[in-house]
Amino acid sequence: MTNVTLWAVGPQEGMGIVLKVLAVIGGAVLGGLLIGALGNLLVRAMTTRKMPVWGTRTVRLVGAVATGWLVALLVFGGGGSGIGGSGGGLFGGKRDDDTKKEEKKDSGKKDGEKEVPVEPKVVRVEVLGEKTLKLLKQSTQGAYRGFRIEDDKEKRLFDIDGLQKELRARKEKVPGLKVTLVFYKDSPDKDLNEVPQLETWLRDEKMWDQYDPTDKDSPEVKRSGS
Repeated sequence: MTNVTLWAVGPQEGMGIVLKVLAVIGGAVLGGLLIGALGNLLVRAMTTRKMPVWGTRTVRLVGAVATGWLVALLVFGGGGSGIGGSGGGLFGGKRDDDTKKEEKKDSGKKDGEKEVPVEPKVVRVEVLGEKTLKLLKQSTQGAYRGFRIEDDKEKRLFDIDGLQKELRARKEKVPGLKVTLVFYKDSPDKDLNEVPQLETWLRDEKMWDQYDPTDKDSPEVKRSGS
């Protein structure tokens, strides 16, 4: 079955269309008369003779068509339903907001250019405890190497020097970067394993955000079920 869409307009819209059509007709008549008169003046000034009747009518006709077309573009080209459909112009076409969206999309990304992933403004650093480090087969002897960045795909473990180097590199890419220290159930105390030194450094570098203590186990302890 073929669907038929009827173009229904309300009284106000119908009156608006009538007024626009009358404006086009009036503009065409007035333009034809004015351009015809100008044509007669030019011919008389150049040849000292009056323009023939057929010439006057031709000039008036061309002038009426031209001015009527211009008036139609003005009164029907402002958006809305228009004559040409929902496009908004005399013969439809794209709407202004659609055109702006396309221009914004084209200007924002060139052909073949890949979008650069946006680095997060807040980096969460896990402070892992002895139980988690043993599950990761990381030695708990010697210097503490239990800092881990949550969104690090390689799940690297850092000592304090390595972590500071990584955070500096991230800060160069993301000015205003902040760091939150995450503590699990088996995480060491805040006063141990160079945590105070790290906090002081973060404050000096204007990267300190907050502590995020939790009573949950680390992901490794959860998976182990121990």
